[in-house]
Amino acid sequence: AMITAMDEQIGRVVAALEWRGMREDTIIIFQSDNGGPRDARFTGEVDMSQSLIPADNGPYRDGKASLYEGGTRVPFIVRWPERVKPGVSAALVCQIDFLASFAAMCGQRLSASDAPDSANVLPALLGDAAAGRETLVEHAGVLALRKGAWKYIEPGKGARRTANTGIETGLDPQGQVYDLAADPAERESRAAKQPDMHNALKELLRRVREAGRSRD
Repeated sequence: AMITAMDEQIGRVVAALEWRGMREDTIIIFQSDNGGPRDARFTGEVDMSQSLIPADNGPYRDGKASLYEGGTRVPFIVRWPERVKPGVSAALVCQIDFLASFAAMCGQRLSASDAPDSANVLPALLGDAAAGRETLVEHAGVLALRKGAWKYIEPGKGARRTANTGIETGLDPQGQVYDLAADPAERESRAAKQPDMHNALKELLRRVREAGRSRD
């Protein structure tokens, strides 16, 4: 029912644009909250018939409340027929990048204190560039860092699975490193086999964290 309702509502928006003759030159972006829940109990509803429909996160590991990609990736579709050619992009982008990107698209300039974490990834959104932002910090209990196809999860203490749904949290006393290009399901940490990459990503996350603290 939820999927049908979502499809109907998006269809109404598209139909309204078409009725006004604006469908082809209007940018439509579809995206969601972080990571789909694999279990309906995430809603906490007593009446399970009103709970969320469990999500299918494809090849990505686990779901909502996890540091793994199933808990951090979101669907992201850009449609602008007069400007964007159909295709699939591996560019790294984040929802916070909307501010800087749309400001650039509209010819506006953000001040130095506005959205300091937002990156202008407009070329990636429009399909003009294969790359988006260089790094991205993810959070679920502790921090993880994406740099291109590489991902580092810092050490963390706590349960490795959530009590109510059995989701893998991603928490581990040892740092984890994944090559998402070769291992999108994050089945094998490369931390021990590639210590140089582990140390480089660990240091990069430290610098990113310190830069954020200096702005607070």
